[in-house]
Amino acid sequence: CNIMKKWLGLGERAAVLFACALPSLISAHPEYMLAIPNGDKVIDPSGNPWPGVGHERSSGGGKLSPFGLDFREAGYRWTQELCQKDSDCDGLSNGEELGDPLCQWSEDSGELPQFDVGITHPGIADVERSTAASSSGPGASVAMKMDTFTCANFTEDDLPSDYTSTSFIMPSYEVPSERTTYTKYAMKVDDGEDMYAVRFDPVIDQPELVHHILLYNCDYKPDDFLEPNTEASMPCTNLVFAWAVGGASFCLPPKLGFEFVAESPWYLIDVHYDNPNSISGVKDKSGIKVTRFPKPSVANEGYQSASYLWVGAGLDTVRIPPRREVYEVTAECTFDNISDEGITVFSYFLHGHQIARKIWTEVKRPKFECPSLCTNNPICEKCFMQDGCCGSRDENICFGEGKCCDRCVACEACERCYEKTSCNPGGSLDT
Repeated sequence: CNIMKKWLGLGERAAVLFACALPSLISAHPEYMLAIPNGDKVIDPSGNPWPGVGHERSSGGGKLSPFGLDFREAGYRWTQELCQKDSDCDGLSNGEELGDPLCQWSEDSGELPQFDVGITHPGIADVERSTAASSSGPGASVAMKMDTFTCANFTEDDLPSDYTSTSFIMPSYEVPSERTTYTKYAMKVDDGEDMYAVRFDPVIDQPELVHHILLYNCDYKPDDFLEPNTEASMPCTNLVFAWAVGGASFCLPPKLGFEFVAESPWYLIDVHYDNPNSISGVKDKSGIKVTRFPKPSVANEGYQSASYLWVGAGLDTVRIPPRREVYEVTAECTFDNISDEGITVFSYFLHGHQIARKIWTEVKRPKFECPSLCTNNPICEKCFMQDGCCGSRDENICFGEGKCCDRCVACEACERCYEKTSCNPGGSLDT
């Protein structure tokens, strides 16, 4: 089971720490903080303020960070190239980390960046957010983009001929000028038969305003949401898919599908609009496009139904003690109906909304020692049962020509069955 942990930070304390660190930056180059989006809101992977964004020292001065070097190379200006670059090699562009994912902000515009929350450090790689370690340099990391990893081999040629795409889209909704709005809209899908969904694509009509989208299945007709509604309480709780800024298309592994049950035809999208510039008069048609096909079309092809397993910390019961810099909350999966054979987790989504400063998932497995000849010992047989590099007994697939295989490094159950290298720091084979 998954164990989810959240670091919850106190905004008041963070503000005090920021105020203490700020003078060092002001005494050096205060204009640089204004030359990048959200230069005054950058935090490191541990949630600590980092006003000296271009330096390895939080207060500024001294050796430049990777972002500082790139910033200097860009002439100390926020350029398209600098925005699109991933200075710290953690899989997120500088623009994504600083709240300007579309690279539209400029210092002279006088406008706020697209987002001013969730700002991270573009010069310090966050290894906990990465899914694979890079061999390109000390401390660097590479995160596999969701669409690259899950949809790289997706092709419609592998789908039944009667597949279809269904879009759950806002009906030209005029986005309020308020800073934050949650708008819900329901629609009915008359399939007549159960369906499998195998691909989800975000349709983002107004990227400067759309922060995240949730798609739910409803147990009954949500009468209050047949038109977009921001007031009534949420009537639907069966999560189907979630997207947020930085995410992309999501494809299920082969022979797996999320069920769309004909007897539950009502669905609802919940869109969070973030409008820091109070833009008015903008109409949005964002949502989720789902690729589906009838279950009977693959009745004899070995398809299995996938589902979500919710693990939450019960934030309505969390009480952060006073004068604490950080407060850790752990949510452990205690689902009783998992079979003795276990379950296969093929993907996970993390969300801490506004209160979480750090959140991750840990997978606990029985400990075992890999023998030196792991590939010839049945103890590690389960490490080689699937296709791809984790399923191969040929170590060159994972480490050929010094290049890491993403899937092997990401396969936690198998990493100890390979040599310990910069590509695979969790390895245990002594070669």
